[in-house]
Formats: sequence, C-alpha cells, structure tokens
Amino acid sequence: MSEQLSLDIPEPSSGGGQVVFFAVTPGAAASARLSAVGKQISDASLYPPARFHISLLGLRLDVRSGDLDAMREVGSAVAAAPFEIVLPTACSFGNSLVLCCAAETTAAMAYLQHALLREAKMKWPLRAKGRYTPHLTLAYRAPRIPPTVLADPVRWPAREFVLVGRDRRRDGYACFGRWPLN
Repeated sequence: MSEQLSLDIPEPSSGGGQVVFFAVTPGAAASARLSAVGKQISDASLYPPARFHISLLGLRLDVRSGDLDAMREVGSAVAAAPFEIVLPTACSFGNSLVLCCAAETTAAMAYLQHALLREAKMKWPLRAKGRYTPHLTLAYRAPRIPPTVLADPVRWPAREFVLVGRDRRRDGYACFGRWPLN
C-alpha cells in the first residue's frame, strides 16, 4: 500500500489548533454494513459508525480565528458531480484496518481532493507530500490482514462532502459545513 498524502501545514497563528477536514461520510445503512464487514474480517475493536469517513483534505486550524470561515469558503468554491463510493477490498494500512476504494471511486475522490487542495492553497502555503490514497479506516491498532477481496463490496452514493472536526464530548465529529455534489 502506498503512503498517504500528507501536507506541510503551517501552525495556526495562536499556536493551538484543531484538525478539521473535508470528508465523504456514509449514511446509516452504509455505516451498518461497514460495521458488519469489519466484524467479519477482523476481531479488532472497530470505530463507532459515527466516525466512519473517507478523508479528502485536513488542516490544523484555530477554529476561533477566521481559519474556519476560510475553510468554509474553500468548500463553497468546489464543484463536483455525485459519484458512487465502492469499497471492494480490505487490507492493513500500517496498523490500521481499512477498506480500499475501487478505481472509479479513487478517481472521483482524487478529483474532489485536488479541487479542495487547489482552493486551500489560495489561503495557506500548503505543499502536498506523497500520494492521495482514499480509504475508509475501520479500526486502529488492528491485527494485520492480507489484502482481502470482499464477496460483496460496500457501496453508497456520495451526494455531498462535509467539513468536520473531532468532537471530544462524543465519539464522533462536529460538522462545520456540508456541500452538495451536483
């Protein structure tokens, strides 16, 4: 598995910051299916369904400054067509259990990620390192598994992307914005 895209991200001016990121998230039915698949292929402790997502682009920001509004502007500036998320294989990605995107899904996610990165570079001095490999993490600290083709790939229609950040009060994310794919 190739390395995941990382960014050289300047620290927020206040020195603190929260990681916020754009992502595509599954609905309730797809989340239930993701949990079932995870339990079938590993005895790892899975994330709760509220944390399932495929990351597009993340930054460490001071959410109390204008940075969050700037991220919302980035999301508003991006247009892309809806597409289908297809996750046909499971594998280990470092010490994580992940589901990997099919080629068509990877292409659509890469287009959306590139559009977000292009807009974000107008606001912050970002440099991408590595290659973007869209995937959905089911669990961290999971036993390694060989690449496994699922008998029935997990699928859902991607009709929007969201801007989220970790909500420490609950086991999920706080949503800071959502944009339709159309």
